Amino acid sequence: MWKDFFYFTRAQQVGIIALAVLLAVAIGVNVWQARVQHVPPGALAADTLFVQEVEAFKRTLQSRDSLERAERERLWAERRAKYKLHHADAEAEAYTLAPFDPNTADSLAFRKLGLPPWMAGNILKYRARGGRFRKADDFRKIYGLTAEKFDELKPYIRIAGAEAAVREQPDKPGNPPAVPPDTAFVVVELNAADTAELMKVAGIGPYYAREIVRYRRQLGGFYSVEQLREIERMRPEHYDRIAPYCTVDTTMIKRIEVNRAGIDLLRRHPYIDFYQARVICEFRRAKGRLDGMRDLRRFREFTGQDLQRLRPYLDFE
Repeated sequence: MWKDFFYFTRAQQVGIIALAVLLAVAIGVNVWQARVQHVPPGALAADTLFVQEVEAFKRTLQSRDSLERAERERLWAERRAKYKLHHADAEAEAYTLAPFDPNTADSLAFRKLGLPPWMAGNILKYRARGGRFRKADDFRKIYGLTAEKFDELKPYIRIAGAEAAVREQPDKPGNPPAVPPDTAFVVVELNAADTAELMKVAGIGPYYAREIVRYRRQLGGFYSVEQLREIERMRPEHYDRIAPYCTVDTTMIKRIEVNRAGIDLLRRHPYIDFYQARVICEFRRAKGRLDGMRDLRRFREFTGQDLQRLRPYLDFE
């Protein structure tokens, strides 16, 4: 009877074997998944360490790229600085002003006057095409020539046969340079002259005339001809040329009412910076008023030189 109960046909035996195989495979897959999902602590730590090492390596690469980029930028900055220094030295090369005829001067003569090589070449090309300078103001049309440079050169332009030619005078130490005859003895008062009057002085062209008026307005007036040296781009030789023909009337100076002026008005003066203006206002707020220059001497913001040049511009009434 038992034999009949456990008796299977051939087809049933094949099905049982197939089912057993499937069960074995399923159990094996479950066991494998369990092992994969349950990672031992040591293995997890090892994986974390590996990830950290990879990230550190990536950072190393990024740091190396940053260093290389920084080095390239440094080298480029050095080359750019050398380029600027070279050209600045070339522009700052010393030159000597002397009488010249723009219709006959050669390239070397123009270079000695402070003109760059490319500008000298342009002048020679202009002349080669038949161009000619008939009066001093024609030289103003040279491409790239600044108004300041033209004002500097104009008194030295000598055009043979032109009505605008200026008379020759020897340049001797202590004597003013050669100037046009109609302006040789013109003297202007710096605190009253407008741009038109200033331009009557040989060596003062439109640029310097405007700068003198602008700086005079900022100061409130000049108390010394020496203050012309403070004007932007005023070269020593240019100052020496125009100073003998300038005077100042100090009674025309507009003074600052120190005990009433606000911080904005004070700091607009060329000789007063923000910190000096602020300390004046704070002292007034605390003490009421300043009685004179001696009060300013208490502040470290004012040096002796500051007080000396400010004295003509401050009113303590």
